Amino acid sequence: MAAYRGTTVIVKPEQLTTGAMKRALEKILYDPRYMENAKLISRMMKNKPEMGRDKFVEWIEFAAANKGLHKFLNLPGNDIGVMEYYCIDCVLLLLFALFAVSILMWKIASMFLRIVCREEIPSGKLKSN
Repeated sequence: MAAYRGTTVIVKPEQLTTGAMKRALEKILYDPRYMENAKLISRMMKNKPEMGRDKFVEWIEFAAANKGLHKFLNLPGNDIGVMEYYCIDCVLLLLFALFAVSILMWKIASMFLRIVCREEIPSGKLKSN
């Protein structure tokens, strides 16, 4: 963006050498166009119609001068309910999913343990009463 406005020179990383840096610095320091463009942009920034501090002070003064302003400048967030504000629906869905996955893992682990720990009865020696 600065190169487009004529206030700087871009030196690509693959072309970064002492000579390239020297040429870029000499171009910026000794070419009057760069100084003129920098001064123009500086003047534009100083004369900007709305500075941040001025805008802040203006809104504070406006709010102080107009009592009851909160009735007219409500944000849409003031109208949402508790369920939407705290995302309770999302939290409940995540808790349900966590609970379902936990139960599923418990069932799989118990089936696995039942299969691994099962005592096998030898085929030739069946006990009879």
